[in-house]
Amino acid sequence: LLRELALRPAPGTSIVALERAHESLVNTGPDEEIQLGDKLLLLGSETQLSAARAFLEGHGGPAQSGA
Repeated sequence: LLRELALRPAPGTSIVALERAHESLVNTGPDEEIQLGDKLLLLGSETQLSAARAFLEGHGGPAQSGA
C-alpha cells in the first residue's frame, strides 16, 4: 500500500501518480496497492527526489530487482 511506503527519508516528496501496464492512475489514495512493475511519479525538489530514489532502490526497487 502507498501508505506503507512512507517516504520518510524524503520529507515533502509526494506520489502524484502510478503508471501500471501503460495506464496512468492519477491522485491515487493511500490504500492503493503497489504492484510489481508499477512506476511512481513523484513530486519534490531535486534533493527530495534523489533521497526518494535512494530509499526506493534500497527497499527492493529497480536497482536491486533488475526490473
